Amino acid sequence: MKKIIILFLITILNSFFGFCQTGEIHGKLILEDLENYQVVLKNTMIILKSKTRNDTIKVDKNLEFKFKNLSTDTLNVFILPRNYPTNTYYRVNLKEGEIQKLELKYSSVCPYSKTQNTICPICKKDDKVISITYGFVASVKFRDKDGEITDKNGKPILEERKVKYGGCVVTDCHPNWFCTRDEMEF
Repeated sequence: MKKIIILFLITILNSFFGFCQTGEIHGKLILEDLENYQVVLKNTMIILKSKTRNDTIKVDKNLEFKFKNLSTDTLNVFILPRNYPTNTYYRVNLKEGEIQKLELKYSSVCPYSKTQNTICPICKKDDKVISITYGFVASVKFRDKDGEITDKNGKPILEERKVKYGGCVVTDCHPNWFCTRDEMEF
């Protein structure tokens, strides 16, 4: 009988310690647009989501945040308002008792200028820069009887205009230009 009671107590204690939540996430935003520090400090929230927990906290004056008492789980960390150029989330696989440290690059404004500057930021030239087109792209090409590309009036087109297709999803923040020499979107 004593063995059964002791075995029962050991089972209860093991299950109790198995549910202990001792993991932590310590994070810091690395602000890429420092002129917006006050706005980011006032408005930025960090969201933590998992199968068993949803939590939200504000960043402190150093743009740091901490989530404590986390269970072993796969956790997703989001920043609100969204970070540019894409709304990124970070996946953390937390182990029992582990402290994960995150440094998250954050920009509160879209880094892509809406200007028509076509100079590549790497090579500082514009001779290999083409535009990026987003959305559904359809084009009509006319060919003469020899298979040469012409305009709608049958006049030969000597050089076909090149564009890079950016995909069907159109967002409020995406690059406008592509340098074919450096393979750089800007």
